[in-house]
Order: sequence, then structure tokens, then C-alpha cells
Amino acid sequence: MPIWDNLEDIIDYSEPNATFHDADVHSINVDYQNTILVLQMSICVGDPNANTEVDREKRRLCEVTFEGLRYWTIGLPSPISHEIKGPLWMTSDGPLKNCPTDDAKGLIKANLPYDIQWYFYFSDLNTFAYIVATSVSFRWVSL
Repeated sequence: MPIWDNLEDIIDYSEPNATFHDADVHSINVDYQNTILVLQMSICVGDPNANTEVDREKRRLCEVTFEGLRYWTIGLPSPISHEIKGPLWMTSDGPLKNCPTDDAKGLIKANLPYDIQWYFYFSDLNTFAYIVATSVSFRWVSL
């Protein structure tokens, strides 16, 4: 079973500065019948050492697909708001073992035999999401 300490390891090498930090999640599609979850997001691919802000903040649309979906949930916003303004702002992600919440600890205690056990944190909602699946893949949607 591979150990995933960095989800960015799935990104191809065509964008050497690509990062999921500060990703804008545009859509979350779950196919429960076929146990697939697809996140469509724009991620930063800009060079952090570039001379212009445009070159530092360059973004590109991608899809991250989780297959063999066993568990997916996103928590309630805190505080609960009445509207979502634009894409979800994902500012942190990592293995469940690094997530500080009781929910993540409960999933770890369940000892689910799945390769992908991940969390996401959405700053605009002030909440976590959790995913457990058998595999993950990545593809660029546009330039």
C-alpha cells in the first residue's frame, strides 16, 4: 500500500510549480454507484520567484479523480453562512493521520484498508472534508 504524504505527487511534471495550496474548487461530483469522486479545481502553477504577479499567480484547471470511493464527507460551515460566494477555497490538505480533528481520528481508528485517506480544509467555510478511496489520479483540463 503506497503511503501518500503529499497529494501533489500525483501532478505531472509539465507544471513544476503546481500546488494544491490555495486551490479553487469549482465542482465536486460524486458517482456513488461507480464509487468515483471528481474534484474540478484551478490550482496555482506560477513560479513563486517570477518578477511579475501575473507569472507568480498563474492558475490552471485540473481534475482530481478518486476511485474506489469508500468515504466522502464535508463538514458544516462554521459559522453557518447562507450563501457560497464563488469556488471553495482549499488552503490545506494532507493525510488523515496529520488532520487534527476528532472525525479524522475516528476514521483512522476504523483502520480502513484503503490507499487514499485524505483531508481537505476549506478556509472560506472553516471546515474539513474527508475522503477514503482506493486510488487517485490527476489530469489537466485546460492550459
